[in-house]
Amino acid sequence: MASSDLEEHVGKHPWEYCSLLDDHPLVKELFDRRHDYPDLPVKFTVGLFSEVESDIKTEPTEIEIGKENLTLSGNVFKIDWVRYMVPRVTDNILSILISVRNSDETPYSFFYTVKPSDGYEAVSILNLIRKSLFDKATSEAQCDPKMAVKAIDFNRVLFSDNLECSVTSQPNAKEFYVVIDQECMCFFFKQYDSAPCTVLFFWKERGNDVIERVMMINDTREIRFESESSNVLVKDQRNIDEFKRVIAKNSSKPKEIFHGYPALVRHLDGSSRISKETAVPGPSHDYGEDSKDEGYKHVHPQAGKSATILRDEFDEAIDSLMSAEERCRKTELYETISLQWIVIQDEIADIQISGLVPPSDFLSGGLDPDDPDHFRKCLQDLEENLMTNQRYDIALSHVAGMKTIFNTNITSGDLRRFIETDDINFLRMVYYRSYLGLSS
Repeated sequence: MASSDLEEHVGKHPWEYCSLLDDHPLVKELFDRRHDYPDLPVKFTVGLFSEVESDIKTEPTEIEIGKENLTLSGNVFKIDWVRYMVPRVTDNILSILISVRNSDETPYSFFYTVKPSDGYEAVSILNLIRKSLFDKATSEAQCDPKMAVKAIDFNRVLFSDNLECSVTSQPNAKEFYVVIDQECMCFFFKQYDSAPCTVLFFWKERGNDVIERVMMINDTREIRFESESSNVLVKDQRNIDEFKRVIAKNSSKPKEIFHGYPALVRHLDGSSRISKETAVPGPSHDYGEDSKDEGYKHVHPQAGKSATILRDEFDEAIDSLMSAEERCRKTELYETISLQWIVIQDEIADIQISGLVPPSDFLSGGLDPDDPDHFRKCLQDLEENLMTNQRYDIALSHVAGMKTIFNTNITSGDLRRFIETDDINFLRMVYYRSYLGLSS
């Protein structure tokens, strides 16, 4: 690679790949610099990884990147069929995993692992594909650059490794290379196969290959996935904890968001928008003692409401928490979400044991212990940090703040008794209550 190709990073384009914390140092070195890129369309000759039995081969192939189409190994794909591109380093060799849907009608994907001739070519290939996707997203969804980048990055790989599994549709295989992203789990006989032998989808809609139930077998720590077409039992214990964490966080989503930028942008925009009216002051908000227009207004008591009405509203909120798990138990989702809670509970306990819970600053928001609206908004914030942000440390901090504030309530003895619940059980009720809200 010529030294003139790499300069100190200045004026980065919004569509360029931003390295992640766990990226290999070579990826950080190559991608976090300034690069000059050729105009589209552009062709590169790369090596295509394939695996026959135990032999890994690299065959020459051509990749052409255009504004509308991507041509790879002789196959022409629309540019918005690209699901993701992942830079990888194995034995100091940089490669790129490219996943591409094969049509608008079917989500079935091809997977290509390509080996560019040098680092500059690798950066160019990955970022020029991102540029085409960025242009497509901003054009089709009419969104701003930050949202377009968020849409491009949405379906990154969450897990990839060899796992010991049994798959009913593939009875002769005992180990698979498994790739998990936001949409699906793909099972390959070999890592460098271009097409998976089995796919299970995390869609809300029903279908032959959609995961209907997830169960953890406590005695063996195995995890079972069930769909109409096949069942999968993950037996591997080498990295079962990492696998469980990914599955627990990977909730089902509407199918259409994976197949079009307008629907995806609407999904991302709706899930990330937090209004001022419902924002809760806490570690992530900086509301001072003198703040009058943001956060909560201090009203004591609520105008026009009697003590009886206030007590009834607190009782209603408490009942929604205490009955949440039992109501979830009657739904089809219970097996899946109870497994997810087991994983989350372990992480929360680890945070407590490690002393990583930050101090609460709820007092700076002017919370009123006798205002049911303030209590409900605190619950909304807990749900946001527990379910959406997965900031369990912040959620624990907010539980501590709620206990300090609402312990001084003078309208509801039931509330004062309720907030004595230990922190993990408190969050467990918020967790199950959130699923009832999502399903309503």
